[in-house]
Amino acid sequence: MTAPTAAPALKAVLHVSEADRLAHALANAENLRAARPDAEIRLVLNGGAVTAVQGQNKVTEKLGQALAAGLKVQLCRNALKAQGMELDGNTLPDGMEVVPAGVLALAEAQQDGFAYIKV
Repeated sequence: MTAPTAAPALKAVLHVSEADRLAHALANAENLRAARPDAEIRLVLNGGAVTAVQGQNKVTEKLGQALAAGLKVQLCRNALKAQGMELDGNTLPDGMEVVPAGVLALAEAQQDGFAYIKV
């Protein structure tokens, strides 16, 4: 009789390109984390979604909680520039980073074995 093998590590990248979808993506990430606490979850924000990280509101409060719980968030530098936003690694919360291009971050995540989920 062979011993049961552990399930492989679950890795998921959630792609958010519209600001009004960030709350939904955060709920998806929270549900995934509840079902699989060991999962590695990443959000990639590009397009208009990068504007959703500004200001103080229920969504940014939820984002802060998710970051504190270990969620990784990548913001597309091209989208930030297109939206006239100036953010850099020194002004971002822990767990959030600016990447050169959202599409590149998505492709690299998939290459690294992350499941792609469009939100």
